[in-house]
Amino acid sequence: RPPPMMDGVPVDYWVYAARPPEEWEKAWAHSEDLIRALAAEVKNDGASFALLVVTARDHVYPDSWRQVLDTYPGMSEKQWDLEGPERRVLDLSRREKIACLHLSPIFAAHRGDGERLHFVHDGHWTAAGHALVAKWLAAFLSENDLIQADKTEVR
Repeated sequence: RPPPMMDGVPVDYWVYAARPPEEWEKAWAHSEDLIRALAAEVKNDGASFALLVVTARDHVYPDSWRQVLDTYPGMSEKQWDLEGPERRVLDLSRREKIACLHLSPIFAAHRGDGERLHFVHDGHWTAAGHALVAKWLAAFLSENDLIQADKTEVR
């Protein structure tokens, strides 16, 4: 069935608007407030808090974004910033001093290594994408003292 639309654009894609509509700005502000509140609550409980910025197929694979633009011609009339959502989260993590793993540069560096990292039909990670995240996430958690590294060899 067709996706919900706003001004000729599927609603979900407005997250990439170079100048987001007011309701998206409010949603971002609310999301940032929730992240700050959660981080404070986690810290008050004596635990550590970190963020993981997940990837989007349309950002990692330029051909996927071109296909979106071809599917919804009205989108070509607007300005998009595919890095905008990630930049917002990264800026928040810097301001709030929250450890953050940014996956898009890692996925971009490995997208040509063989198997796709995102499925073509829905954008979820493939087995190769999950394996790449597992490797980098384990290192990130260990390097940021968020987990104790297990020295036991896995077979």
